[in-house]
Amino acid sequence: MKYLLSIFSICFLFSCNNIEDPEIKQLNDKVMEIHDEVMPKMSMLHRLGKKIKKLSPEELSAKSEIGDAEVIKKQLEDASEGMMAWMAEYKIPEGSKEVQKSYLDVEMLKINKVKSDMLDAISNAENYLK
Repeated sequence: MKYLLSIFSICFLFSCNNIEDPEIKQLNDKVMEIHDEVMPKMSMLHRLGKKIKKLSPEELSAKSEIGDAEVIKKQLEDASEGMMAWMAEYKIPEGSKEVQKSYLDVEMLKINKVKSDMLDAISNAENYLK
């Protein structure tokens, strides 16, 4: 899985390198800064999901008052899928500066949502496993 994520990330980064306008480049850099901040946490999402899957029935029943393991596993999976989907769809369109700026403004909102979802899922899973 780590190998696949690495290849996908490299392809993703190469697809974002053809930006000529300085303002568009700066906006893209801000979007990518958030991506780069949370992308390394993908492995944590997967590790936490595996830990929850390995809990014994006794451990699950002891933690039942804290939350539902299935809900937390789903949140971890959704956060991971959110990042993968965002990366797959991210491509600055050809066209005017205004079109590109508008696209990047929307992508900033999307990547911030991905970040929030990932951090929330990690926090919830870590609290559940304590």
